[in-house]
Amino acid sequence: MSVSIFPISLPGCTIDAVRPINGKLRIDAHTVAPSACCPRCHHSSNRIHSRSIRTPRDLPISESPVFVVLQVRRFFCHQPDCPQSTFAERLPDLVPFRGQRTVRFTRRLHMLASALSAEAGARVALQSQLPTSPDTLLRLLRATEPPSPAVPRVLGVDDFALQKGRTYGTILVDLEQHRPVDLLPDRSAETVAAWLRNHPGVAVIARDRSTEYARGATLGAPTALQIADRWHLLKNHREALERILTRLHADLDHLPVPTDAATVSPNSVTRACPLRTPSASEQAAAQLARTHRLVRYQQVQTLVQQGMPILHIARQLGMSRTTATKYAATSVFPERARPQAPPSRLDPYRSYLQQRWTAGCRNASQLWRELQARGYTSNYRQVARWAAQQRMDAAAASGRAAPPPLAAPRQLVWLLLRTPTSLNAVDATTLTRLQQHPTVQQAYGLAQDFQTMVRQRIPTALDGWVARCVQSEIAELQTFAKGLQQEYASIQAALSEPWSSGQVEGQVTRLKLVKRQMYGRAKCDLLRKRVLAM
Repeated sequence: MSVSIFPISLPGCTIDAVRPINGKLRIDAHTVAPSACCPRCHHSSNRIHSRSIRTPRDLPISESPVFVVLQVRRFFCHQPDCPQSTFAERLPDLVPFRGQRTVRFTRRLHMLASALSAEAGARVALQSQLPTSPDTLLRLLRATEPPSPAVPRVLGVDDFALQKGRTYGTILVDLEQHRPVDLLPDRSAETVAAWLRNHPGVAVIARDRSTEYARGATLGAPTALQIADRWHLLKNHREALERILTRLHADLDHLPVPTDAATVSPNSVTRACPLRTPSASEQAAAQLARTHRLVRYQQVQTLVQQGMPILHIARQLGMSRTTATKYAATSVFPERARPQAPPSRLDPYRSYLQQRWTAGCRNASQLWRELQARGYTSNYRQVARWAAQQRMDAAAASGRAAPPPLAAPRQLVWLLLRTPTSLNAVDATTLTRLQQHPTVQQAYGLAQDFQTMVRQRIPTALDGWVARCVQSEIAELQTFAKGLQQEYASIQAALSEPWSSGQVEGQVTRLKLVKRQMYGRAKCDLLRKRVLAM
């Protein structure tokens, strides 16, 4: 077969023949350099000792596997003091010494290992006529050190889970180049400070509100500007408000519905009520679960009074740190709010049903027929359940009903954070009901001002807002404001600088995908190579 047909390149060699053999392509070639350098003494020699054959694999051509039959030479070394009397010539651009694959073949396998890891990479390699094993791909990946990027001027720092809840690492991101710079095996201040000392030149560090990262940045790059992430500021503020609502939830649940809410459909205000009464077994299960939570709450309160740290309490009782913190922060057992009823086909007709019920129509069949005339297509059962609920709540029809139950604090907190113009009629009524409590009213005003300050980046408003929180009688906001005072410089930078940890969170999401591709079994060194190589 004519060699000129194939545009094949073998650096340092001349191709003698290309021919198919048993579904593969065989390329015969020999080296052409007149001399070679001894790998020990690095002196050149042109005296040939012998010849040998090497058969490395090469990249496939037209989906046909390729192997090279390469004739290489062995030379004498002329240096009398060289311990190596003969040596084989090296071809570093074509095939490594004693290698079974060409350099470009290995480079392609490394690309598959970086993108797909071991198992998936081996499957794709087999389909691409590059057969290899998963272990070989891992060895290639570990043996190759990714290129070190330039030291970033603006650095983003955040943690990621190597083993969720147990082991965490740190990811460093160049916020100007939008690429990860390095992965650290833990999230301690000493590790971050050591990296910053070894990579001088970082001028800006965007981080979350972790005290370890703040201390590490101060130790490693004391002249760098530290910027607290705005999203974490809003998150910590929301958590403080949620703790307030959790503490006051029992009192808020007894607040009456405002009298000026007449324009809102009465049935829509009680939307949280289920359309059916729970069965006896369901009520018993709910009561048993409440008793269990109450016992746990009392255990947390007892240990808190004994001075035990929250983390130790969580470990001793086998609960999450978040639950232990929530139970320790409130002096009243936090009851669970009744869940919101799911959307129903009856929703568009509730106002009409309420009008007919108030007018004296108590027949569910009659109401169902009237709704059918108005376009209602569902069955009679839903209307019958609605009517049964109205009969059970006869006191509500006469205006002497107990206030409807409130949603959970984690749902109510968004009413304090959203702008008033974005609330619908039901949410606005609930917010007005909550503001009847003086603590919630004061917290709502502070919350709206904080949202405006952070979202519109008004650094001049920070001092006044913090002073108002400190002067208030709301312990949760006082604690939050004191935390802002401790990080005053980084908070001011967050309100005046454009940098944030947003794209760092995106890189963490990408890192999670890489980790899942390896079924969560990758150590930090392998994970680092994949993240930096992609």
